[in-house]
Amino acid sequence: MTDFPRALVCRTELLIGESHRQIAVASARMSGRAAVFHLAGVESREEADALRGEFLYVSVAQAHRPRGEYFVHELIGLEVWTAEGSRLGTIADVLRTGANDVYVVRDDAGEHLIPAIADVVKSIDTAGGHVVVHPIPGLLRGD
Repeated sequence: MTDFPRALVCRTELLIGESHRQIAVASARMSGRAAVFHLAGVESREEADALRGEFLYVSVAQAHRPRGEYFVHELIGLEVWTAEGSRLGTIADVLRTGANDVYVVRDDAGEHLIPAIADVVKSIDTAGGHVVVHPIPGLLRGD
């Protein structure tokens, strides 16, 4: 569940499962668009099958992030304001549509779906806890 599997094959260790247990990477390679790992201590087919369905993780500090992009967990909970100073609510979810992400912004009256495009999202300040948007006509409830 990464957009950058190539960034994983250079790792010497990963975190595995819900417990995020550290596990050393004996070797790694790309196979098409997928990263394939030989994990240290996993030597038999049975040992590998026991890990089937487990997620592999990297720490946030080691995660690959292109410039100007954010992780979903960094956006959830940010307050969204219009450039004119009206509060729209907080980001409750981020929908990955393929063309662009869509921020699900909720307040007491319902929700807004805000496309994460440069014409609409003017600034994101994760440290300050807010996002400023310039809504295009018809985007907000009641427009």
